[in-house]
Amino acid sequence: MSYYSDGAAGALLRLEAGQIRQARGELMKAGLIAYRRPFYQVLSLEPEVTGSGSSAPVVAPARVGGVRAVGDVLRSLLAQKEEGGR
Repeated sequence: MSYYSDGAAGALLRLEAGQIRQARGELMKAGLIAYRRPFYQVLSLEPEVTGSGSSAPVVAPARVGGVRAVGDVLRSLLAQKEEGGR
């Protein structure tokens, strides 16, 4: 859990307020974080196991990748978004 304000997170990550909001939206859309002002929660990267009504559980595919700094993830998402808009 984190309770950094947008201003504090922007200063730490060297991102402007609009970039913070955009990156937060992308992370939420990707299922990587939950956000309810002022709290951020990093969600589990473990595969999700759910019951499907049959005898075998349904296992969602695991996310792949190594450990990365949040600032690097946010910058990467913003760069991808900017490249896609060109």
